[in-house]
Amino acid sequence: RGLAGWWLVVLLWGVGFGGAWGETGSGGKGETGADPGAEVEASYAALRSVAAALQALGDEEKTLQTQLAAAKDEVTKKELETKLAALKQRADDQEQGFESVALNLSGKAQEEVEAETGDASLQSQMAELLQPLMAELQEVTARPRMVEQLRGEIRSSDQDVIRVEAGLSHLREMRQLAAQRKDNLLLAPLSELEKVWSTRLAEAQSQKQVTELRLRELEAEQGPVFGAVTTALKGFFLSRGVNLLLAVLAVVIAFFGLRWIHAWVIRFSPWHQRKHLLFPARVFNVVWLALTTLGAAAAGLGVLYLSGDWVLLGLALVGLVAMLLAAKGGLPRFYSQARLLLNVGEVREGERVVIDGVPWLVETIRVFSKLTNPAMPETELRMPLEQLAKMRSRPHDPSEPWFPALEGQWVLLADGSIGKVVELGPEYVQLVHLGNSRSTMTTVQFNELTPRNLSSGFRVSTVFGVDYRHQAECLDKIPEILQREILEGLIEMVGPENLRHLQVEFRAAGASSLDYEVLADFVGEVADKYQKLHRAMQRLCVASANRHGWVIPFQQVVVHRAESA
Repeated sequence: RGLAGWWLVVLLWGVGFGGAWGETGSGGKGETGADPGAEVEASYAALRSVAAALQALGDEEKTLQTQLAAAKDEVTKKELETKLAALKQRADDQEQGFESVALNLSGKAQEEVEAETGDASLQSQMAELLQPLMAELQEVTARPRMVEQLRGEIRSSDQDVIRVEAGLSHLREMRQLAAQRKDNLLLAPLSELEKVWSTRLAEAQSQKQVTELRLRELEAEQGPVFGAVTTALKGFFLSRGVNLLLAVLAVVIAFFGLRWIHAWVIRFSPWHQRKHLLFPARVFNVVWLALTTLGAAAAGLGVLYLSGDWVLLGLALVGLVAMLLAAKGGLPRFYSQARLLLNVGEVREGERVVIDGVPWLVETIRVFSKLTNPAMPETELRMPLEQLAKMRSRPHDPSEPWFPALEGQWVLLADGSIGKVVELGPEYVQLVHLGNSRSTMTTVQFNELTPRNLSSGFRVSTVFGVDYRHQAECLDKIPEILQREILEGLIEMVGPENLRHLQVEFRAAGASSLDYEVLADFVGEVADKYQKLHRAMQRLCVASANRHGWVIPFQQVVVHRAESA
């Protein structure tokens, strides 16, 4: 019987909903084109069926009440009470179905109209779990959330009023039809139901008006956005700002105070007086660095704890946890940097690393390491540990050069040009050439030109040839005369102290001449005369040939004619 009652409620709701749909359709017809009068009759018939069912359930309930009053044993009473409870549940379902059909409302819409505010949302429950942080956030965002909540209530009230007005219109139509037909079975319950829902409509309308008034008052109190932001910032600095400032000051004072103590210890500690620190001193530095970081963090947290500011303390702890989680993936990197600080890593103090083709001496390894190049005395690189960990160093030999040339030295480049180094740095090299023209290039480009350093000494060589008619004296007399006269000319030109060695040797019997090679070694002080000395040696050779009557041959071709047979 209970199952039949439920089916009846569903059927009646469907009929009532169909009638409402027909009323809202164009031309007073539903989408199926049904006659509105037939739908009204169907709704009316459904109401009579539900009313009859309710009357039957009422009679049955009275019978069970009589039997329960007359029952003498407990077993019978319990059975009758169970039947009576089930009967009341069926009656409640039928009453709900009666209201749904009379008002032309679905069960869900009716529950929304009758429901109260309800339990707390998931957001509020999470806020309670995350107190006091969420409480502070709720306080900061209370006004915007209240405005949005009131707007949502107004939208909900509008929908409720529309649904109740439509339901009352349908109910009045059913009551008028019952009055016309003098149907006492429906007239009394429909009239009573109309009073109840008219009261609910008035309550919904008044609630909407109250909500609109509250919204206007709240928006008026809020004022312009700039004023609200200013007020919020002022409130923050008056409440949290002082604690935050004290915490930051505590962190700064603790950090730099511990660093100052470390510097003072280094100044007087015998372990730290060596140019390259011993291993115990390096362990002390690493441990002190870790303690400095922890001490600064503890100082800030301690200030927040003593001030009782649990909000900022919670935020600080959350930040520290987030930093620790983020640093979890960098443990191998931190381990590598710790090895560098202990001078047992891939790069070590006193060794040599190469950066962009330029060698550098690792002076000290710290959080910011110091790298120098003896060829650039005024240049110093500060290298972070993170970058230094990617490099490799090796021990260096004292005889190894640190750069192809120093400032003030002359170089011969692969393109044949010579110049004096006037600016030298890790990024670029500037040369001044003869005639005071200047060229600037990157250090990498300079090294790619394989510069020859002339300031450390250089050799000038030239080839000179005489005719074959002087073959008889080509191995003794001519080389001796050439060496003597070229030596005199070069000494006159550069001075004896700048000429290290001169040698004239027979080179080869060429196709057209007897060739000699003249080799002259000079000191670096006359490097600026490198090209001039080349020309001077040829000039001195020609002058000797003119002086002694030596014929200088030219390239020639000899043609032999074959004799005729």
